Amino acid sequence: MNKEEIVSSLQQLANEGEIEILSQNKYSITVWDNAECGKELTYYFKEFMTPESVSRKVYVSPNVPDKYKTIFSKKDIAKFLHNKIDRICLLTMKAVFVLYDSADEFGDECDGYRKKLMDVADGDEYAYEICHETIGTTWWERNICVINASQIIEAVLEMYDEDEYQFEVEVDIGLWTTLIHELRHLLLDTNIILPENEYPIELASEENVEAYCLSHYSAIRQHP
Repeated sequence: MNKEEIVSSLQQLANEGEIEILSQNKYSITVWDNAECGKELTYYFKEFMTPESVSRKVYVSPNVPDKYKTIFSKKDIAKFLHNKIDRICLLTMKAVFVLYDSADEFGDECDGYRKKLMDVADGDEYAYEICHETIGTTWWERNICVINASQIIEAVLEMYDEDEYQFEVEVDIGLWTTLIHELRHLLLDTNIILPENEYPIELASEENVEAYCLSHYSAIRQHP
């Protein structure tokens, strides 16, 4: 799905009254989707995606403890997105946020960075609530994938002690599989011009998204 195909498909929807084209430049096109509650949606042309442009969309909370920073690394996440993810999944991705919530003082430690999430989400205060008790969420209204590092760590701690080698391995797996999972949801739930013959609606079910996630991650592991 290249720039020409995206612009042509969106123009057709605009002609049919389904969307309104708000702006366009060399790198992207922004529309207003009139479906359901209505939302702004930007397509970023894959021809102009670079490691730098992808990295600018990755936000990792400074509240991630130092001992976990090598796992939840902005540089590694951006590299993973650029090199290991099908570019079609990134066409509508406004941002990826990695948050870290304090287990006993929700909001205090992450308050500053959830403010950053709110700013990127056009001032939507739901940023202070989203993905508090889940490991990952696709924020459909804002085209943002949110990952909660503290929830991933907590889940792994139920199986392994923090000083075990397997602990770090499983946290790492938790990050990448969650990221793949949420980007798959982002693709199927926000990209309004996906060819239905290639991406039938049933692919968006939780079961099928998770099956894709595990298959894609397995392929990455076999061919790093």
